[in-house]
Amino acid sequence: MSPMVLCTSLLVLLAWLLSKSPTDTTPVNVPTVTLGRFVPCFVDRLLFCAKGPFLIYDGYKKSVCGDYTNILSDSFLPAQTVVKKLTPALGRIVPDVIDELKHAFDVEVPECYDKWVTVTIYSMILKLINRSTSRIIVGDSLCRSEDWLNTVLDYTYNLGTIIFLLRPLPRFLRPLVAGLLPQVRHARKILDHVKNDIIVPMILERRQKEANDSNYRKPDDFMQWMMDTADNDYDKQPGNIAQGLMIIMALAVIHTSTITITQSLYDLLIRPEYVQPLRQEIIDTLKHGWANATRADFATQVRLDSFLRESQRLNPTHEVNVQRIAKETLVFKDGFVVPKGTHICFAAGPLSRDPELIDDPETFDGFRWCKDRQYNKKGHNNSLVALSKLNLHFGYGRQACPGRFFAENTSKAILSRLLVEYDLKFPEGKEGRRPWNIRNGEQIVPNVYTKVLIRKRLVNL
Repeated sequence: MSPMVLCTSLLVLLAWLLSKSPTDTTPVNVPTVTLGRFVPCFVDRLLFCAKGPFLIYDGYKKSVCGDYTNILSDSFLPAQTVVKKLTPALGRIVPDVIDELKHAFDVEVPECYDKWVTVTIYSMILKLINRSTSRIIVGDSLCRSEDWLNTVLDYTYNLGTIIFLLRPLPRFLRPLVAGLLPQVRHARKILDHVKNDIIVPMILERRQKEANDSNYRKPDDFMQWMMDTADNDYDKQPGNIAQGLMIIMALAVIHTSTITITQSLYDLLIRPEYVQPLRQEIIDTLKHGWANATRADFATQVRLDSFLRESQRLNPTHEVNVQRIAKETLVFKDGFVVPKGTHICFAAGPLSRDPELIDDPETFDGFRWCKDRQYNKKGHNNSLVALSKLNLHFGYGRQACPGRFFAENTSKAILSRLLVEYDLKFPEGKEGRRPWNIRNGEQIVPNVYTKVLIRKRLVNL
C-alpha cells in the first residue's frame, strides 16, 4: 500500500474515532487527499433538508475522478431514467434478465459436468453481469454483439484503473499523471467508438422510424427510456445519451454488482455451513423453477438477502458514502457551519460495524438480518436495499442509489442458479482462507485474480 493510500485510510479511521459515537452531535472536519471535509454525523439534518444546499452529482463526480472518467456533470438523465422507468419496470424485466442469463451461463460458465474446472470467479461474474445487463440497457438487437460486450468490459476495466490510480493523488497532480496514463486515452477512444459507431446511429435510426413509421413499436430498453425521459436539449443529444448510458453500464451496474456477488461468494466459500440452508431456500422459493423466476420470488429469499447484506456490511465497496458537495454555505442553529464547496460524506463502513448499533459486529452472521423478519412485519427494514443509518452503503435520503433494486434482483438471479446447480471451492491448500480485499483509501474491491474450482452438480433448478 502506498504512503498516500495509507494516509487516506488512516484519516478515514481517525475521523470515525474522533466522532466518539453515532449519536454524538459534535461534527468532525478532517481534510483528506480526496475529500474536503469528513462529517460522520448529522445524516438526517444534512440529507433531508431542502434540495438546494447540496449537489449529489458533483460529489459523485469528484469521488470517481469524473474529469478523467467522462462523467456527465450537467445531466441527471441516467438517474432520472432509473427512477422513472427502470425500477417501476422490474416486475416486467426480471424475466428478460433470467432469459439472457440462460444464454450467459451457457457461454461464460465452462463445461464442468462431473469434473472440477478452474475459473477466475470475478471475471466469470463480470461477464454474466455484462450480458444480462446489456439485454436491459441496449435491447435484443445489440446485447449479444461481441463487439459491444468486449467494448463495455474494456471500458469498465479502464475506468476502474483510472480511478484506482488517480484517486489517491492530490488534485494538483492529477492532470499531469492523467496525461501520462494510457487508460485515460483509451477510455476516451472507446467512448468515441461507442458514440460514433454504435449508440448514436441506433438512436438516430429509432427517431427516424418513430417519426416516419406509424406502425413502429418502441423497444423496451433503457436506451429508449433515456430517449423518452430526456426533456431538454442537452439530454436529448444522442452523444450525451450514449455517454450517460456507458457510465450507467460501467460504474453503476457492472462494477458494483460484480463486487457484491464476488464478495458474497468468497464469504460463502470459507463458510460451507451456509450452503445447504441457502440452497434449500432457493429451491423452496423458486417453485416454478429458476427459468420462470419473478421479482416476487426473489423478494421471498430472506436468507440469501441477509447473507448478501452481511457480506456487504463487512466488505463494503466504500468505507464512506453519501457524498455531497455544498453549493452554498449552510449554518445550523447550534452554530455548525458547512462552508460552500465542502465535500461531505459519512462513515458507512464504520457505522455498520459499530458495537453501539449492532451486536458482536466483527463476527460474520450470514442470517443476522433475517431472524426478526420471520416473526414481525417490519422485516423489510433489514433487507439488503433498505436505507438506514446502519446501512448507508446504497446512500441515504432522497437521493439514495436508485438502481439498488435492479442490482439486488440481478444478484439473486445469478446466485440462485450458481449455488444450486454448481459446487464451488478454493484450490487445495487455500481452503478456509478468504482472499484479501484490495483497498485504495476508502475504496474496497475483492481480489479480482482469485482462482476458484467449479463443478456442475447433477441438479437443474
